[in-house]
Order: sequence, then structure tokens, then C-alpha cells
Amino acid sequence: MKYRRPSFKNTPLLRHDGQVAVLVIILFSFLFLLSAMVINIGMVIHHKINLQNAADMAAYSGAAEQARILTTIGWKNYELRKNVKELVYLYWAKRSAFNAGFPTHDNAPLPQGWTPVICNEDVFNNFDSDPSDKYQFKSFSSICGFTQVTMPQIHRADIRAPIVDRIFYKQLEDTILRSRSRQCPQFGQDNFERAFEYKQIFEGNYNAILSQIHDLTYALNKERDDTHLEVYNHHEFETTLPAQWLGDSIDPETGNLVITPPTLPKDIGVIAKQTALKNLTERNRLGRFVFEPLHPQSYLSLSPIERNYFLAYMNFISPKLGECYPEIKRMFLDNFVVGIKKKKGENTYYAVRLKSEPWLPFLPGKTRPKLIAYAAAKPFGGRIAPEREDPLYDYGGGGPGDYRLPNVSLYPGDTQGVANPQTLYRLSPWAFGYKPGASNTKRDVLQKSDRVGRSILRAPSLYDKDLFTFNLNSESNMPNVKLTDHPYYLMSEIGNYMGFYNYPIYNPDQLKTGWNNRTGYSVKFVPFQELLKYDNPPSLPSDAENILH
Repeated sequence: MKYRRPSFKNTPLLRHDGQVAVLVIILFSFLFLLSAMVINIGMVIHHKINLQNAADMAAYSGAAEQARILTTIGWKNYELRKNVKELVYLYWAKRSAFNAGFPTHDNAPLPQGWTPVICNEDVFNNFDSDPSDKYQFKSFSSICGFTQVTMPQIHRADIRAPIVDRIFYKQLEDTILRSRSRQCPQFGQDNFERAFEYKQIFEGNYNAILSQIHDLTYALNKERDDTHLEVYNHHEFETTLPAQWLGDSIDPETGNLVITPPTLPKDIGVIAKQTALKNLTERNRLGRFVFEPLHPQSYLSLSPIERNYFLAYMNFISPKLGECYPEIKRMFLDNFVVGIKKKKGENTYYAVRLKSEPWLPFLPGKTRPKLIAYAAAKPFGGRIAPEREDPLYDYGGGGPGDYRLPNVSLYPGDTQGVANPQTLYRLSPWAFGYKPGASNTKRDVLQKSDRVGRSILRAPSLYDKDLFTFNLNSESNMPNVKLTDHPYYLMSEIGNYMGFYNYPIYNPDQLKTGWNNRTGYSVKFVPFQELLKYDNPPSLPSDAENILH
């Protein structure tokens, strides 16, 4: 049988081209989906990291401004102490330096029961005759040292004078006594006015400083009003300069507040949100971004430390010709503010929650991932107020109402303060070469004593350096204004005057306080678990459980 080759003419062809394409399409689709998933996951991770970084920077910037405000409050608290020091200097050393019993040399003791009394350095020599005159009527040099009931006798040279001269002398003596009798009450009025002036100045000083502290505290606590929709609702410190901020530091020359525009506190919520926006990617910013401060359950509260002080001043009465009776009167300074204190257990921190729903290229429809980031930071290492008050704020006692003599400690364990006779002498004009009869140099000596002596007392002392926060900016836009007043800058003027060498800080570097020798507050991140242990933990949203695991 003959073999026949089969014919395919009428049979459909079996085509194999295109089978690889199907495989490629399937594989490409898988790779595309895999790539899209990888890209989306990568972008989600990227946006999540970016959101967390922005939250960290927002929390840190908010806490940094909190730290700056707290440091300023601490410095203002030292300004309140400087206000007390200024009062102490003027009362004890300047206005009492010519009273009977004041130490006029380095080793002079104070009489038992001696207390400072405001008395101007007025002298009973306004009617002394010219030194060339043969009638040289010498009187007591200062009424502040006058302790007798009657005025000092007016002496004349022991000469034989005609009867006409004796009659003239008696008339002149009567004229002088009458004039001095009229002067006597005026001296007392002058001392009263000086005491009243001090009362107004120093009460005005602490009220101005307290107003500044109030503004600072408000700026610190203002974020309690912030919401995720409104963090730009605080304009007081951006558009206007509050009047109470026109005083910044106590002028060492006048005792008044120096008029210097300070750096005002900034809005914490605005700073934090702007910081977050600057650190966000565009897709996070546009992805339904929400900035949400997490507020503490309670905020910083400060209260004044008050004392009842009195200023004694010398009054004089002249009941009859030739008599001038000294009498000590008191002017009371009720509720005089010597500092501020912070309620214990309140911790300052700044915590935020950021939300974003960034757009991803490979998600269907309007589906977006919901990203959340938490962060918290807090100021630490500084202080607003000392842990303990100066015990010499309660120096002495004054009868009803327990009124006290204003005083301050100069070193730890000091029991006398400026009541130490050696300290009093070194603060006074006597230490700078004052001599009652040397009228030609009297003004220069008094000016130098007032400038250098009071600056030394106002300067941070060994007692202050571990208890208060200082502003170490020794330069100022205004000449002759040193905000810390440390005598390091007065050494050329002090010269060989070495009084107080055991008390003030002559090296500004020694004024660094707080954590790791830093001035004021530093900032650190804190976990939310630590915040929950505080007396004022944050009020967390109901969906915040994930941050605690």
C-alpha cells in the first residue's frame, strides 16, 4: 500500500505567536502592582518620617520659647531682688551714713540696738561766717549726728571785744538760733519726703516688674487657648509694646527702671506651627494637615513673696528758741514684693499631635493613608525662683504687724547682711575717703561712693549665684547700663578698694547656673510616658493609645 502524505490545505493553522505577550502582560501587571505598592509604602514611610520630624521640631521650638520665657521670668525675679538690694543700700548705707553711731572706720562696732534711720546729710553751718571773719561761729557738722536735746552752742574766738561788738555778737547769735529753729522742722520734713520718695520708687519698681512677669506668664500659658484651627489668636506681643515693658532694669544711678525696649515673648503656638510647616513636605502640608497642641491639664501659676517693711526717718521739732528735738518716725511698706515663687508640681512642656493624609499616586479614588505623629519637649535645668527664700528677708522685728528691716544675705549662712558694721563701712562714703571738713572733695567722694558702693551691693553675691537666674548680657544699647551690675566691670574704678572681696562675683563666668553650667533653661525631648507621670499630664485624645505602646 502506497503511503500518502497528509494534506493541510483545508485544515486551520495552529498559530503560536502572542503567547509570550500574555505572559509579559501578566508579569508586567504584577511588577507594576508590586512597584506601585513599594513606591506607595516608601512614600508613606517618607511622609511619616517627615511628619514625625516636623512634630519633633515643632515641639522643640515651642519648648525652646518656653525656656526663653522661663529664663526671663527667672531673671525678672532677680530684678525683684535687686530692687530690695537697692532699697537696702539707700536706707542702710547712704541715708544713714551720717547718723550717730554709724561705723566710720573699718573696725568700728555698731552701738547696741543701732538701726538705720533716713537722715539727709544736712549741716547746721549755713550761717557760719566767712573763715576770714574774726567771728567764726562753728556749729555741729551734721544734724544727722545730732543727739543732744538742744542745739550745739555757737562758739566765738576768745578775744577781748568792745561792748559794741558783744552786742552785735549777741544779736547775730539770736538771729542764727532763730533761723536754725525755723530750719529744724524743715529737716524732718525733708527726711519724710525722702522716705516717701523711696516708698513710691521701690513699690513702683516691683509693680512694673510684676507686670512684666504677668505678661511673660500669660505668653507661656497662652497656648491653652490654641486649637488646631486657631494658633494665630495672640497678637499682644506682636503689634504693640505694652507700657509696662518700657522698664527693663533698675538704673544704678537713680534707682528707677531703665527705659530699654526688651525682647518681647513670642507666640508659642505660632512658632511651633510655623516650624512644623517649614519642615513638612508639600504633600504633607496639602494632605489635610492638622496641627493640634496637646495642652497640660494645669498651667504655670506664680505668686508674689511679700514682706512688711518699715523705713525709719529722723524728724525734728523745735518747741522753743534754740531747741531741736530729734524723734524717730516710721513709714510702712506693706506687702512689699521681694520675689515670686512657683507652685510645686507644675511642669512646663510643649506637646503636639500632627495629622496628615498625603496623596499617593497609586491609590484608587480618594483613598489616602492617615498619618499621625506625636512629640513632646520640655525646658529643664533652670529655675524661676530659689528653692528657699533669703532668711534675712525677715531680719529684725517691728512690733504690731511684724514689720521688718529690709536686708539681704551676702553669702550662704550670713546672719547679718548689711547690718555687719564692716559691710556698712565699706558701702559708705567713709570708705571712699569722706571727711566732714573736706568740702572741696566731698561731692566727688559721695558720687563715687554712690556709684561704686551701690553697684557692688546690687551685683550677684555668693549667696545669689546658686539661687537665681541671671541675664549675662553685659552690653546694652544704652550707655553705662550693665544688666547684671557685677563689679567685674568696675574694677578700674574701684582701684585698691577691696571691700567686699569675699562677697560679690568678680568673674562673670561664675554666674552661670542651671544644668551643666548653662545660664537658665535648656530643652530636651521627653516621652509621653513621662508626661503622664506629671501632676499636670496632657489631655490626650481618645485615639492616642498607640503612642503608649
